[in-house]
Amino acid sequence: MFDRLEPKVDKLSFGIATQEKIFCESFVYEPASIEGEKLGNVYMLGEIKDVSEDSFFILDYIATLVKRNYYGQTQKPCLLALEETLKKVNEGMRELLSQKKTEWLGKLHFAIGVLSQNTFYFTICGNPRIFFVRRGEANDVGEKIGAGIKDAAPQKIFRTVASGKVEKGDKIFMMTSDLFYSIPKETWTEIIASSAPSKKIKHLCSSQKLTIVNPGEILIVSFADNEIWGKEEFRPSLPSVKKPKEISSGKSNYINLFFITLKRIFKLLYLILRLIFKSLLYFLKKLFQASKKFGKILTKFLRKFRFFQKLEDKFKKIPQKPIFQKTKNTIKFLKKKLVLVPLFCLLLIFAGLFGVHHQKQKAESAHWREILEEAQLKYKGGEIALIYGAEEKAIELFSEVESLILELGKSNYFKKEGKEIRELTLSKIQKLLNMEIIENPKILATLEGFSIKFDIREIALTEDESLLFVSDPSSALFYKFDTLKKQGEFCLAPIPEGGILKTLSLKMPKGLLVFFAPPKNIFFYISSEKRLSESQILSSPYEDFEFQDLTSYKNNLYFLDSKEGEIIKFSLDEEKNDLSPGKIWLRRNAKKVIGAKSIACDGSIWVLSGNGNISKYIDGYFAQELKISAALECPEKIWTSPDRPFLYVLDPPKKRLTLLDKKGQVIKQYFSEKFNNLKDFWVSDDGNTIYLLNGNQIFIVKVEL
Repeated sequence: MFDRLEPKVDKLSFGIATQEKIFCESFVYEPASIEGEKLGNVYMLGEIKDVSEDSFFILDYIATLVKRNYYGQTQKPCLLALEETLKKVNEGMRELLSQKKTEWLGKLHFAIGVLSQNTFYFTICGNPRIFFVRRGEANDVGEKIGAGIKDAAPQKIFRTVASGKVEKGDKIFMMTSDLFYSIPKETWTEIIASSAPSKKIKHLCSSQKLTIVNPGEILIVSFADNEIWGKEEFRPSLPSVKKPKEISSGKSNYINLFFITLKRIFKLLYLILRLIFKSLLYFLKKLFQASKKFGKILTKFLRKFRFFQKLEDKFKKIPQKPIFQKTKNTIKFLKKKLVLVPLFCLLLIFAGLFGVHHQKQKAESAHWREILEEAQLKYKGGEIALIYGAEEKAIELFSEVESLILELGKSNYFKKEGKEIRELTLSKIQKLLNMEIIENPKILATLEGFSIKFDIREIALTEDESLLFVSDPSSALFYKFDTLKKQGEFCLAPIPEGGILKTLSLKMPKGLLVFFAPPKNIFFYISSEKRLSESQILSSPYEDFEFQDLTSYKNNLYFLDSKEGEIIKFSLDEEKNDLSPGKIWLRRNAKKVIGAKSIACDGSIWVLSGNGNISKYIDGYFAQELKISAALECPEKIWTSPDRPFLYVLDPPKKRLTLLDKKGQVIKQYFSEKFNNLKDFWVSDDGNTIYLLNGNQIFIVKVEL
């Protein structure tokens, strides 16, 4: 066990005094959660020379990568987390190189330091200076670690990690190289010998004893001095090929938590014992009162006898001593105070409940603040990615920001901050993904006021869009709504049991709507005759099938069984409206579609997987996968047709419908804050109108491309 040293951090910046363009920035991050405390604090100092003004953002880009990845690995020891973080940073820099962003090569100088459990880990890129000062002596460890990585490849700018123990009285200087050479040797000796180096530098500059010619920054991490210097000399150790032992993970935090919990337990026990003691006093008081009453009755009875009267007269003649009088007064005082005991107990109970509630609120606030800060960090990273032309990365980060803010919206914390960053994020996404924000979507119908419980899940319209059908998976009834007359009625499905799970309008043959009711029932609505067909029993190629979705192409119906990962094909007889026995459509060696959510068909079958990606199958074989998860959060339904060039994807959590081309590129997005309970959609034959089921409302969206 060790005492954790509390560092003091000072930043000193000096302006540009030369014509060479130099940008410098320092960053200090502390853990935002208890889990992250074992990872300690992160200190970074960066400098980039002789480039455009946008070069500042390369420093911010690296700092963002470090913070996000380092504090995202709370389960790992500090050193392993730092090594994994450096790998991610190197990957990010390689990505910039692949995008022809090479202006920083040979001009970037960056130092990263991590202080965890009294050990300082550090790594550098370029030639920043890092000095460890102990007992007035400076050790240039930055120069030593830099000597071994002079020939580092540009694809791996951070390579070696060094480390060393720190103790009270130590100071760590991180500074840019040019700034260090601006300080004379004698002045440097004065600075490192000072107990307050930042104040010393300011004093020397204000008294004109020190003139900083070159621009730059100094980051000073210092610890409280010991009264007596130790004998140990600080020697930072470079890592060997063998991995060092893992550092113990945050024991001091768990010990503190243990003692806090123990203290609360003792306090609770004290309150319980005190309550028991007070109850005992109350019982004794009542016993005393009963004894006194009994004594009076007994005395009254004994006074009838002469011997007791004589004995009583003798006692009255005994003089009253002061001690008896004081005891009597004390008893009277205690009787008055005992009335306050129940009130005091209630006060303690309410105080305890308030304390528990306050601690709970504090913990919840810290949790939601962490989410807000993560969203702000990702938003900043998205802006940096845009500056460097990495649009795909920016879309990914802005989408993550939106997801975090939607999660934040579930709480009552940071409403104003969340709203601000959400509006900024939506404005970015609107430009990147061609998103149309609909303030007041047109309402076709609001289906409510039913006399029975009816939870609408599916919609379908006839070919001429004159009739709208809505269904509830738990009900054998469906609702038929006339879009022209704006009135509707309930109809009973011709099924023996269950409810209507899926509804589908067929392109071929025209004028048919399919209704599927698990486990095996299917029937049609024939538009030309305005009637329902009789129910049919599906003949599946295997038992225990569970269909989740269906689609059609020409005279064929395709059912999705995501549990078995199969797609079953049924052929439809146009004259009799009968379905043939089902056949497994996927080839024997084809990739299964286990866990898929929805399917659509345009000749090929498109499968929406559970992870948000879309797979394309041709003639029963897997063809390709479109990875579009950055633009979508939790898509629920996909639709397309042979005469439409787009894939339509419903994404309820993000309140939008997305149109993709069949290569996976986002063409258009339709968003509205009123799309707060999206369930299903239907697209007209010409593709110019989309009907959206949102709760019990049907919205109309006009497509303009």
